[in-house]
Amino acid sequence: MSEIKEFTEVQKNNAAIHIDTTDLTLTHRKAFNILLWNAWDELDKNKVHVMGVWELMEMLGHHDIHRLKIELEKMPTIGVSWNLLRDDGWPISSGACGLLAGFNMVGNNFRYSFFEDFRPLLKDPQLWTKIKIEVANLFKSSYALALYENCVRFANVGSTGFKELEEWKELIGIPDNVYYKTFSRINEKILKPAIKEINKLSDIKIAPEYIKKGRGGAVKKIKFNIEKKPNFKVERQLTIEHYLNKEDVERQCAAFAPDSKPAKALQEKQLKPAYLIFESEPDDYIKQKLAEEGFEFWAQHQAWVHRKSNPAMPFRLAQQYGAKASLGFPPEN
Repeated sequence: MSEIKEFTEVQKNNAAIHIDTTDLTLTHRKAFNILLWNAWDELDKNKVHVMGVWELMEMLGHHDIHRLKIELEKMPTIGVSWNLLRDDGWPISSGACGLLAGFNMVGNNFRYSFFEDFRPLLKDPQLWTKIKIEVANLFKSSYALALYENCVRFANVGSTGFKELEEWKELIGIPDNVYYKTFSRINEKILKPAIKEINKLSDIKIAPEYIKKGRGGAVKKIKFNIEKKPNFKVERQLTIEHYLNKEDVERQCAAFAPDSKPAKALQEKQLKPAYLIFESEPDDYIKQKLAEEGFEFWAQHQAWVHRKSNPAMPFRLAQQYGAKASLGFPPEN
């Protein structure tokens, strides 16, 4: 398997910026990482950033554009606040906005922007630490990814330091409800699975330490000791059986290393027949474009058929040209 020579990195917030985790999902966390990475070189410009819809879907490992659009529509409503202070406590900047200022899906392009006064904070190296997108995309749990993001920035010092349990709940996005009122429930349902996922999938290992309220009392504070994994490679996660689907990891590797062996292997596996049906005969321009993409017109089915298509391609063309797409060969009449 080809080795990924360089990780794709994005700066992630350290402490001064607070993101409301109440409705923050795993897809939101991953999408924000990717959109920030895509816009990084132009963050200091007051502009709308553009990313290909299908590129975003591929990097997210998401193949249902309608469900993804529903998820992305929530991002401008997720609150972000900041409060930057001088050493003497005098406020430098404080404000609030949405995780995204807004977005618009136009054809095959995803157009989006960040609030103007939020951009300088996103770019400030003192407020952000590097997160490897490839590693973040391996996670299956929003809690695990949130815990990873709040631990990996302390990897060089080896510990997060002790934080109040309530602060950890807020950072990880644990719901503030009766079900998660006790630490034993939080530990069993959220922390233990998240720690296991981080230790199996990521480039660090973490171990918790606790401060309790008196002997045998309730847990009051937690810190996580952190150890970097030497010679960590995303591809090695392919050896983890019964925990991570091999094709999922291949998809993540392929998104960032399109010329690698896993990318080519995944592409070959994904090439399957597909067809398009139009309500009325398409014009000559569309016919030419379909032919260039490898489609043949099957008159007996009144369908445009591709014998070995990437599954995303016919759905992209269907949306672009106003057709109905289906996988497989047209059924016999």
